[in-house]
Amino acid sequence: MLLDTAYEIATSNIRFGPGTTKEIGMDLKDRGLQRVMVLTDPNLREQAPVQTALAAIAE
Repeated sequence: MLLDTAYEIATSNIRFGPGTTKEIGMDLKDRGLQRVMVLTDPNLREQAPVQTALAAIAE
């Protein structure tokens, strides 16, 4: 029996390139967000991209 399955994922714009991780705090403020949740694990949390994102969110 063949089933017809459809998937839909609604996303915001995806931005990439040098310096975009540092802009995440500004992007959140532009959307009016005041509280966000970041999910990671202890090893990933210590990596530079996550540290950069957390610092940008904290500003």
